[in-house]
This record gives sequence, structure tokens and C-alpha cells, in this order.
Amino acid sequence: MFDVACHEGDEAVVEILGRIVAHLLERLGERGDFDQAGDVAAGADKNFDVRNLEAKDLVIIFLEAGAFLGVWGGANYVSMYTSYSFNSQLALELSAGNYLGKFTNGVTGDIGLAHVVWPEWRISPFFTIGTGIEHIEPKATLVQPSDRVEQTAYVGAGLRCYLTRRFFVRAEFKSHYIFTNLNQNERADEWKLGFAFFF
Repeated sequence: MFDVACHEGDEAVVEILGRIVAHLLERLGERGDFDQAGDVAAGADKNFDVRNLEAKDLVIIFLEAGAFLGVWGGANYVSMYTSYSFNSQLALELSAGNYLGKFTNGVTGDIGLAHVVWPEWRISPFFTIGTGIEHIEPKATLVQPSDRVEQTAYVGAGLRCYLTRRFFVRAEFKSHYIFTNLNQNERADEWKLGFAFFF
């Protein structure tokens, strides 16, 4: 899952493999020095410390999750997400949120793909595309309108900035197109800022 150009030098490949092995051993809860295979992969450095991983090494971690505060179509919005990375640049994302507006409340759910342009950068842009659903609860005083569930599609972009090797800030914009049963479709813009982590 880590993109390596072997022609750039065997030493670089060995060092990267050593970091991957060290990180996986830590995640599995194993302690102590590397065995013989680990020594080779880590360049025979028994003092290797996984805490020395840099932002560029984070692209090997497959799972991440986060929470956000923001605005959905002018309403206050709270959401969370989780994602699984297929490789260093492409991930499948699931997200859910709840907005509270002046005229409507609603619950949203999205599934889509995220493409990180330069995953080795500490501040890295990304783009998203996907589909979802929106459960709309209109507010009314005289007539009680019916709730609606509509299908949505979205495109978006954002930035993520690493604070530590597992923790980062993520800012994101999405433009949602809502396919309604009314005479015309609707659009809602989503702006949000939050924190996320790898695990």
C-alpha cells in the first residue's frame, strides 16, 4: 500500500520497509527488539523508534476517523466520518451528520471517494465525490408538513494539516445536489472544520 520506486535505491526501500514493520509491530502490541527478519528490514538498527515517523510515513495507515463542526445550507451542522485507504492517495469515506436550521432540521449520510493529491505533504489538498441521502424534517406552525428522504450527490475539496503523526486538522467544502420530487432539484453547500486521527 506504500508507493515505492525501487530504482531510487535499495537503502531507501529497506529503510521504508523497516518503518512499516516497526509500525505494524507496535499496532499489534508487540514489544522488544526486532527479530532477525526485522533487523534486516530496519537496516539492523535495534534502536529504531517508531515515534520518529514523519508526516510522509502516515500514508501507510489505512483507517482514519474524525468529527466536524460547520454549516449546511445556512444551518448549524455537526458530523463525523470514517475512511479506509486503498492506497496512499485513494480512500473510501463514510460520513453522517445532523443540521439544525431555522426552517428545517435534517440528517445526512454520504458515501464516496477521496483523492489526496500529495499525501507526503504536511499540508495536503484533497478532492471528494460521492452520493448520499438526506432526511429532511421541515418546521411549521400551522400545517404539519411531511418529512422527506431525498437522494444526493456531491463534489468537494479540502485541506488536511498534520499536527502529529496520528492527529490532523481537516477543513472541507462540499457542494450537494439534492434530487427532489418537487419541480426542481435543490442545492446545499457544506462547510466544515474538525479534527481527525489515524488508527
